[in-house]
Amino acid sequence: TKNYNGDMERIPDIGRCELRVTADTRVWKGDKPVKLDALALDDVLLFNVTNEQKGIPSRCNDIWIGADTHKSVMEAQKKKNAPPIQAKKK
Repeated sequence: TKNYNGDMERIPDIGRCELRVTADTRVWKGDKPVKLDALALDDVLLFNVTNEQKGIPSRCNDIWIGADTHKSVMEAQKKKNAPPIQAKKK
């Protein structure tokens, strides 16, 4: 395909990327922490990364493995960030 300059460019694979991890990167499967070597080929991942800063590349803070784990994380975040319940006025 052509890029914005009109030059031919190969489209990268969608759904693949390299994650920079550190000793502080946490990996989760279900609600339990696991080691980085628990990752397997074709795992579905949800992850967050830090912002890239001058001289400091972005890195992965957390990795959640599997659709069930993703669902439970999202539900927990919804509960955590839900607006407080307002008492009805009489």
